[in-house]
Amino acid sequence: MKTISTLSNSPGEDGKMFQPTLVHPEKELRVSYSKKGALAKTKTGTREILIFIVDDDPMYTKALEHSILDKIPSVKIKTFQTGEACLQQIKQKPDVVILDYYLDSKVSYAWNGLTILKQIKKLYPKIKVVMLSVQDSLDVAVKCIENGSYDYIPKSESAFVRINNVLQNIIGDINSNEKAVKPYQVVGIIIIIILILSFLLIKF
Repeated sequence: MKTISTLSNSPGEDGKMFQPTLVHPEKELRVSYSKKGALAKTKTGTREILIFIVDDDPMYTKALEHSILDKIPSVKIKTFQTGEACLQQIKQKPDVVILDYYLDSKVSYAWNGLTILKQIKKLYPKIKVVMLSVQDSLDVAVKCIENGSYDYIPKSESAFVRINNVLQNIIGDINSNEKAVKPYQVVGIIIIIILILSFLLIKF
């Protein structure tokens, strides 16, 4: 199953670089991404599930992407090497963002994962954010959870297994919520029943 990949420094369909800019508090940070790629055609539940992966390690990102698609082929994945690039596309409202904590490991002035987490939850609180980190730190985990992270997963040998399990749980919750009768649907049904009863009373 192919997906849209938006790794930084990738050419677009016309071979040119896409250079959306974001003003950074310390200096201007330019990020680029590719809009070329194939969409996952199948759907999970009633709609397609969109997942963002944000990690400054391209090899790890690609391996994680393949792992997810191997276990959950019916999703669409977009990848980013900086949190700033992810925020530029967050209006697409992904269902899940898998976010590396140390995003400033290669770009020293880039925002780290905790800052990006806070921004995502401020803009779209319902987006599920799964934090990743090379460091198995209780303090870091607590900070992430306190700021709205759905889960915190160290980059250990079992990380991919845990990520896929978490994604399965999230997707299951999404599907259950979408199948459940919404309050406005209940109200609509009640109104219809009242109208039918009123019509019958008037008629007879």
